[in-house]
Amino acid sequence: MKSFRHMVRFAQGLETRVDSAWSSLTTGVGTADDSTSTYRPGVYALGRSTLGEMHYGDPIARRILEEIVDEALRANFIFSPGDRALSERYSELDSQYKVRAVVKAGLIAARRDGGAAILLVPKVSKARLADELAKPRAEGAEVARLVLVSAFDCVPSEYYIEPNNVDGLYSMPATYSVSASLADIHSRSAGVNDLHFIGEVHASHILRIEGEPAEASLANGVNTVQGFGAPGGIAPSGWGLSVMVPAFARLRAYNVASSSLDSLFGSIVQTIYKIKNLAEQLEDSETESLLHRRFSLMERLRSVVNAVILDADGEEFDRKGTPLTDVASLWAIKMLEMAQAAKMPVSRLFGREPAGLNATGDLDLRTWYDQCAEYQMHHVAPIMLATLSALDPAFEAATLNFASLWQLSPAEKTSLYQSVAQADSIYYNMGIFSASDIALARAQPDGLLKDISLDDAELAALRIGEDVPTAAAGDMDTLQGTSAADDATVQDTAFNGSQIASMVAVVAQATEGLIPVSAAKAIISLSFPSINPATVAAMFVDVAPAPAPAAAAPPKDLDSV
Repeated sequence: MKSFRHMVRFAQGLETRVDSAWSSLTTGVGTADDSTSTYRPGVYALGRSTLGEMHYGDPIARRILEEIVDEALRANFIFSPGDRALSERYSELDSQYKVRAVVKAGLIAARRDGGAAILLVPKVSKARLADELAKPRAEGAEVARLVLVSAFDCVPSEYYIEPNNVDGLYSMPATYSVSASLADIHSRSAGVNDLHFIGEVHASHILRIEGEPAEASLANGVNTVQGFGAPGGIAPSGWGLSVMVPAFARLRAYNVASSSLDSLFGSIVQTIYKIKNLAEQLEDSETESLLHRRFSLMERLRSVVNAVILDADGEEFDRKGTPLTDVASLWAIKMLEMAQAAKMPVSRLFGREPAGLNATGDLDLRTWYDQCAEYQMHHVAPIMLATLSALDPAFEAATLNFASLWQLSPAEKTSLYQSVAQADSIYYNMGIFSASDIALARAQPDGLLKDISLDDAELAALRIGEDVPTAAAGDMDTLQGTSAADDATVQDTAFNGSQIASMVAVVAQATEGLIPVSAAKAIISLSFPSINPATVAAMFVDVAPAPAPAAAAPPKDLDSV
């Protein structure tokens, strides 16, 4: 027993690492030192500072917040109906107000903070700004700039409480308490601080970007198990939920596992010294001090000359590696758990290629693109159109059509174009579609032929069946020299190759004299009643009637021979 106590005291004297990341940072049955801690799932309340630190300090949290927004805005979009005037006007507004950048930043902020707002700053003097923002926005009022405001800085202060509100605004915020910097980034970097606004803003000056929907009980702080700088609850007042709230527990567990694995790599090889009669030597305090010095010297020699000096009698030196057989599979499980909480494929969240036999990742990628398309429809398009409509009423009746995120390979494009061209050719030969119909369908901005562009006048001409006066526009009517109306007439009266071959055979038989010309004309007229008699006669102009057969010579008189 005495020797054991000496060994414990000796071990405590050594400079060793004893803290455990697993037992100090996680809770659960069997994870604490006394193995009695329990784990109760719940909702974590995340404050503004915590969300900001995760956004800009954690790469995984950053991808969760930004990846789907980047993907949704990566694809180009067009305004439907395909009005080029709207596209040109959008380019002007984007250049002046940075619409795309503001909308993108607002969508990311809404995912992080549970909501965000775009403040339409009126074009008035600074002295009138507070009064102008406090009253309803005048229809068609000019906007000086677009300012992004976090949900934490835009708190509803009054609500519409009239149940019979004709505008359908019952229970919606009527005014907001806003704190925002109205200076652009260049002014702020130059030290301009007098443009910070704090005051009441009417809801008509606010364009809301919603976060994740949250139940009222959760938003009021009920069922929260731990707060991280959010004393009022898990969501800002009057707004939704941050996407990081449901993913926070998994993100923390993943980071703990990552830290533990880093610690494991730091001590992946353990040094072992075997000393004869060590327990007895530790009973002497002088011997204990000598052993400390000896071990320090041995470690120093290993570091400097990469050598270990041992007593040949009774001392051994060994190194034991930590088994890592199951680390890869356990780490893969952690990645799957994190991806499930983030609602993202592993390949998009971690940049990891699909693994496994014949694994292509197409299913995950298509599912992800479907999710991005839904995000475009329900989040990107509404705020983009609302912002543009506030700047120009011409966008109020417009809709947004996004290009497909799924891109075909060159071989797949070639096969697709060939299949569509064959189908168009069949429909054209059957008279179902005219050349103008095909050109109109394929050369639209959202059509198949992306390299062909028709302006508004050319598209209008195709719609009414007129010729488009340029072959470069891709109009098939111009290439064939017929209009859409002529196409319909030609297709109704034209004969296919088999019918023409039959007529040629009848004319050839009449030429060889196998059948009379009159009979050949009758056969063609009966077989092809749509051909008028003049055309049938023209077929046989150069065909001479077959000569009448010569009369047979009378038989000779045998008696006269």
